[in-house]
Amino acid sequence: DAAAAVPDPPESRRDARGAMARVQLQTPGGGLVLHAARRWDRVRDRLAPAGGTAAEVTRELDSPQLGARLALGRGLEARANWARASRAPEFVELFGDQASVTGNPQLVPETAENRDAGLAWRGRWRAHAGALEWARYRSDARDLVVFVRNSASTVKARNFGRARIRGEEWTARLDLAGRLLLSAAWSWQSAINLGPLPEFYVGKRLPGRPSRQGTARLEWRAERLLGLRAAAELQTIGDNVLDPYNLQRVPARRLVGASLSAAPLGPRLRVTLEGRNLGDDRACDVGGFPLPGRSLFVACTWRDAGPQPDGGA
Repeated sequence: DAAAAVPDPPESRRDARGAMARVQLQTPGGGLVLHAARRWDRVRDRLAPAGGTAAEVTRELDSPQLGARLALGRGLEARANWARASRAPEFVELFGDQASVTGNPQLVPETAENRDAGLAWRGRWRAHAGALEWARYRSDARDLVVFVRNSASTVKARNFGRARIRGEEWTARLDLAGRLLLSAAWSWQSAINLGPLPEFYVGKRLPGRPSRQGTARLEWRAERLLGLRAAAELQTIGDNVLDPYNLQRVPARRLVGASLSAAPLGPRLRVTLEGRNLGDDRACDVGGFPLPGRSLFVACTWRDAGPQPDGGA
């Protein structure tokens, strides 16, 4: 950065090579699907952070995975997956962003054994359609990379020795003849630090991982009446902690939004009025930073039809 008041740090470099193999088997008609894959990565880092010690390290990452899907009839199917994943730290985690993220060049790759199982259903009745999905998951991680509060205005990524993350997810969607759409999602999560050091962090919640999250959206469409669309949305998120000892907390929040749009001159032009955080909740994000209060937005979108198949405009 030629305009900066300080000299640029020495050059850092990452060379990465990867290969993946996968196979998928299924019965005639797709009633049973089996999936297996494996990925190998070789990552060579030559890091020279500003004000830090240069380091050169080569790592080999191995990530196998298995999955299965079984149709149970009447639109219902069962799913299960297993994977052992590895991930090298990203550049923002290593070097920061010169703003709200402070870099940590001492990070090591994180690994996790992930398992999930669940059910999914999809069905139709005349012009109506619905879908419902449920899944339960668990992840046992080592050297998990987690952002923690570093100062009043910055966060910093750290490795946690061992962690256990488990939870459930629900999603639902109901489409009534394309006029009324209802969608919802809800999840709960338990993310616990298992140590081993320091001992006073063992059994505490991992920072940056709220225990509950949910969204619900209701949308009404009247395309024949000036293309009118009206929607309302509710977002909820549980409380969150910012530090490994769980002393700094972010309270739970509920944000309400709504929008109204119309296409007065046909489908190419659409005008939208949107309101966010209509309750003016003085909420914070998962990093503890304040979110905007009540906000209103007006948008105008024009879409060109583009060239026709015969070459015309």
